[in-house]
Amino acid sequence: MKKKLLSVLLVISMTASALLTGCGGQSADEYLGEQITAMKKDKTDRFSTLLDDQLAELLDVNMYVLTFPDELREPYLKFLQTAFNSVGFEVASADKKDNGNYKVQVTFTPLDVAKTTQETNEAYTEAMQGTNLAEESGALLEKASDAVKKNPEYGVETTTELEVKKKGDSYSVSDKEYEKLMSASLVNCMAPYDAVCNILNARDLLQAYLDASFKGEFTQYMKHTGKTEEEAQAWYEADGTFDPPSDLSSQYQERCSAAYKNILKQCNYSVGIPHKVDNLFNYTADVSVTPNNSVKQAYEEFSARSFYSIEEASAAYVEIFEKYAASPAYGEETTMTVELSLSSILASQEAGSDLYKLGEAICPVPQ
Repeated sequence: MKKKLLSVLLVISMTASALLTGCGGQSADEYLGEQITAMKKDKTDRFSTLLDDQLAELLDVNMYVLTFPDELREPYLKFLQTAFNSVGFEVASADKKDNGNYKVQVTFTPLDVAKTTQETNEAYTEAMQGTNLAEESGALLEKASDAVKKNPEYGVETTTELEVKKKGDSYSVSDKEYEKLMSASLVNCMAPYDAVCNILNARDLLQAYLDASFKGEFTQYMKHTGKTEEEAQAWYEADGTFDPPSDLSSQYQERCSAAYKNILKQCNYSVGIPHKVDNLFNYTADVSVTPNNSVKQAYEEFSARSFYSIEEASAAYVEIFEKYAASPAYGEETTMTVELSLSSILASQEAGSDLYKLGEAICPVPQ
């Protein structure tokens, strides 16, 4: 009887052991621990889900008009792996669930990517000269990776529960479960990208505003403002900007409006890298301007002549403006520093505002 009881207990013990281990005697928690270790060393593909989810969140809140460059994907996945590698994980023993799968608690102290890279991000963007989002973000990621390795800053210890599925003699963990672990352990993981994209997105806004105002190019302006092409066109032509003089002969009016537009389309300006004033949408930006003096000089040339009929004056007026539209007259290049904020954009049509004065510098008009 005693021998039979020992035999039964041995069978029960072996059965329990088989339930808790996978192929080759591996337990569910051991499997998960190995997978976490592999994520730190193997290919970066595992971090694709995390990156895609983060980018989807930015898209959902319409955070940026600029889009994440394809060529930045691999460098960012590598950065996420480097950040993940700085986090230590403690995997608890697996608990079997009623459905035959296992729940495993993983304890860790999450890396705060924003705090870790803050000084690096600020120093880089303050000195940034280029406007290529992929190149500038990629260069910053290299410096941010060094910051993660040398001076990581962590949050508060936390525990996340993951499900390990059992099928036959093998285990598996879904991408959703891995993403849950990665997002919890890497707080603010898009901080380096945000640092660069915030700056370049602000620059793109000002460039888009100027391009829409002077050149009638609306693609980026519509993305920033949400306006339709029809609405942007109406805004462009509002307040009679391109209306010819009221006493101009009707046969010249269309040519006159076209000459006005062609002169403005040839305005020259370039928006530099904005500098943050605070953590809100407040920047200053240097704008290089080569004044297009065509309107002013055309008007002065017309005013210096005498005419004896409306017809003669109308013909001369249009011919003079068409001449400058074909060959604009430019002044010397200068640089203006302007405020770039939501309030400055709203006040752009107010005389004396930074953007109003910028417009006057780009294309001076007779006073």
